Amino acid sequence: MTVNVFAPGEIPYFHTDCDEGVTFIYYPQENWHINDGGTTEFYVDNQIIGILPIQNRLLYFDANIPHRATAFRDRYRFTVALRCNKEGFRGDIYE
Repeated sequence: MTVNVFAPGEIPYFHTDCDEGVTFIYYPQENWHINDGGTTEFYVDNQIIGILPIQNRLLYFDANIPHRATAFRDRYRFTVALRCNKEGFRGDIYE
């Protein structure tokens, strides 16, 4: 399990977590508004699809889907991530 932290304005790259498995992302952030940013973006079928970081949301997806976080405009973005592959849970890769 890892806690991911992104500074305001940070622009992470798209990546995958592993070839097989599942990633879970939990969004603890309070008081999110549509113009704050902070979505998790997925690159699927030549499109970027964003998932809103609504408080207490738990997102899970195939770990081999290219994805990235986006930063909040004016505060740090925190998520908790858990990755599971055929060997079990792991926390040594970042969102």
